[in-house]
Amino acid sequence: MIISKYIIIRPACRNINRIRKIQPSATIGIEVEIKYPDFMELGGNHKIKCECDTCGDAYTQPINRLLEMSRRVDLCGKCMLSEASEKMKVTCKTASSRLKRSRACKEFYKTDVGKETTKRGGETYKIWAASEEGQKYNISRTERFIKMRSEYNGINHPRYNPDKSLYNKYKSEVYAHQNMQDLSNLAHINKPRTLCGVEGGWQLDHIVPLKYGFNNDISPKEMGHISNLEMMPWKENRTKSDDISESEMINNISLRIYAMHAIIISI
Repeated sequence: MIISKYIIIRPACRNINRIRKIQPSATIGIEVEIKYPDFMELGGNHKIKCECDTCGDAYTQPINRLLEMSRRVDLCGKCMLSEASEKMKVTCKTASSRLKRSRACKEFYKTDVGKETTKRGGETYKIWAASEEGQKYNISRTERFIKMRSEYNGINHPRYNPDKSLYNKYKSEVYAHQNMQDLSNLAHINKPRTLCGVEGGWQLDHIVPLKYGFNNDISPKEMGHISNLEMMPWKENRTKSDDISESEMINNISLRIYAMHAIIISI
């Protein structure tokens, strides 16, 4: 049952008309007191204090939630769950209900769709995936994914912004190529990828920084290639410079292809 006697509400443009139906003298910006049961007509997310009729525990619910289901006025969440569990014991948890579902399941697996579903599950799936049919399906699925990626990149993306700065455009192109890479074999790829500040979090980093690639005309395709990607803890990634020295570029053999495009070196 509801034990709140009233609520204090500050009228605003969005609700002043509803409030004035209850308090004709209400003014925008000045708090008013609205008593029960009048405040139930307002709806909204004001939390109302209630007391469970079964266990006697106090709990709160927004007005809208109470209006959605009247049982929330009488019972707390714990008692509603217990009540539902008891009802299930005499409905879907009975032997007759289980038998009915079992028969329906058997009938389903006799259909063509059911047989196809069986083929795609468990040990049978491994056999099917290794077959010529399974390999064709997996290849076509990969091709569809790549096509979908390409169709939603650049000007085809729903949120494409033609007014981006040149650097932001460059970054977008790098990320587009990066998303096409298979990162499954990248070292530490199974580490949790997080935002900065999360303990134990890792991030996908560009060995040659994006800023350096932009300033030295390295193509987005090369910057987004897997050979320029590595996983590192977010703390290290945050302290890493946006630039890279000539000596660092030369000493890193895996990056010489990028150095050839950026600085004049002799190996």
